[in-house]
Amino acid sequence: MANHMKSIKQIGFATTDIERAIDNFKALGLTDWSSVEEVTPEGFEDMVCDGVPQPYSMLCATNFETEVEIE
Repeated sequence: MANHMKSIKQIGFATTDIERAIDNFKALGLTDWSSVEEVTPEGFEDMVCDGVPQPYSMLCATNFETEVEIE
C-alpha cells in the first residue's frame, strides 16, 4: 500500500481529564494553551459511528508552539 501522507499538521489526544493532560504537556515544555472550550453537538450534526447517529460534546484546548497543532 502506498503512503500518500506528506506531513502531519495536527495530533489530537483523547483524555478523561483535560486539565491534567494540559498540566502534563506543560511539564514537557508545551506551555501556551488556548482556553478550554466546549464543542457541542451543533457542530457535528452529521456525526455517525457504526451507522448510528452519535451526538456528543467535548472539551477542547489547542497548542500551536510547534509546526504540529496539539489538540
